[in-house]
Amino acid sequence: MGEPLGIHYFNGADGFNLPLILLTGIVHFTGVLTMWDLRGRVKEFFAFAFVLVLGVFGFFMSMDLFFLFVWFDVSLFPMYPLIAIWERHARSMAP
Repeated sequence: MGEPLGIHYFNGADGFNLPLILLTGIVHFTGVLTMWDLRGRVKEFFAFAFVLVLGVFGFFMSMDLFFLFVWFDVSLFPMYPLIAIWERHARSMAP
């Protein structure tokens, strides 16, 4: 069948990524608190926000280069609707 690609799903936390995971949790928590008074499309916003934080946590905890890119791509997908729909200020400043 050929050689295996050497891709293994392995997550972990060490001394380098543990502070990044903690900081991500703090930033996500404060982001949820700042959007507490959101009026329109609340369920969609928080669904996208939690998919985003899932991707960032997966990115920081990934110990395999292939899944590092997979989690990075997962974290990119919810960014467009979050910026395009719920941006409060100038949308032209978003990339």
